[in-house]
This record gives sequence, C-alpha cells and structure tokens, in this order.
Amino acid sequence: MLEKEFPDTKVLYTRTTDTYPALSDRANFANNNKGDLFCAYMLIQLRPAACLN
Repeated sequence: MLEKEFPDTKVLYTRTTDTYPALSDRANFANNNKGDLFCAYMLIQLRPAACLN
C-alpha cells in the first residue's frame, strides 16, 4: 500500500503477520535500518453483527 503511493521510498515492515514483536524490537529494527520515519498503523477487522450472534 505505501509502496504504491510512494514509489521512491523504501518501506520496511516490522511485521506482516499476526505476530507481536516488543516495542523495543520495533524501535531497534527502525534504528538498525537507519529509519527517518517510524509509523505505526493498527487495522482492526470488524465482523458483521450477524456473525456475532
């Protein structure tokens, strides 16, 4: 998604699956890769109300 909007930008992900690295591991990852910007996005999938019954 970000790569498409910013093709000249190198985008690295701390995770692409349902894993939960510690915040310190994420910060170390950004620092080790000489990150200029660190963004955190949280997306939650909502189920239709019918599935909750």
